[in-house]
Amino acid sequence: MKIKSLFLSALLVSTVSGIQAQVVVGPELGVTYSTMDMKINGVNYDNKFVTGARVGAAFDINVDGQYYLQPSLAFGFLHGAEGSYISYHSVSGGVPASERDERSYKLYSVQIPVLFTFKTDFQYSPNNFTFGIGPYVSFNYGGQYSRTYTTTLNGFDRPIYDDRPIRIGQTPVKHDIIMFEIGAMAAVGYEMGNGFNVKLYYGFGFNNVAPDQGKRFPMISEAREED
Repeated sequence: MKIKSLFLSALLVSTVSGIQAQVVVGPELGVTYSTMDMKINGVNYDNKFVTGARVGAAFDINVDGQYYLQPSLAFGFLHGAEGSYISYHSVSGGVPASERDERSYKLYSVQIPVLFTFKTDFQYSPNNFTFGIGPYVSFNYGGQYSRTYTTTLNGFDRPIYDDRPIRIGQTPVKHDIIMFEIGAMAAVGYEMGNGFNVKLYYGFGFNNVAPDQGKRFPMISEAREED
């Protein structure tokens, strides 16, 4: 499972003194919009966005002139995706039949991006644009998994339901999602003179986070709007 992240972020920060560099730290809050590109046993699923939340702290460390290091630590709640697949066929005698698989993954995670950021310096304005890029890691620790598998024969549905806490781990079949995710992230933002920031992030995950290698979820695109 790979993770793609796309999120909008508005940050309110306050200044903290540093020894050699100015350090700014503040809360990071917002709503997330995420999806994952699920591929299971060679079948591509139709994926939808889900809504979650994110809360944490962001740091802004001046390294040299207009160059900054911006790490953050945040908790993500219920980000993930919904995916579905349907197949039509017929059985003996030409009786119409189908099977439909609908899945929902909603995760709790700890997310740690580290961005290397350049800020513009306008001569007559305290406001600046910011451009950042860097890696991120994420640790999944829980969430909710639900699945409805429905077989239909001659118009009659026979659904099977599975709704439970998501299982985090490396073992195929036993677990749903692995714990560790890694990827790259880019950010474009607008920083006001009073320390308020609005940012648009885009991230792309590198690893498959499905423990079963028969499943590939180049996963989670997410949009976050934070203030």
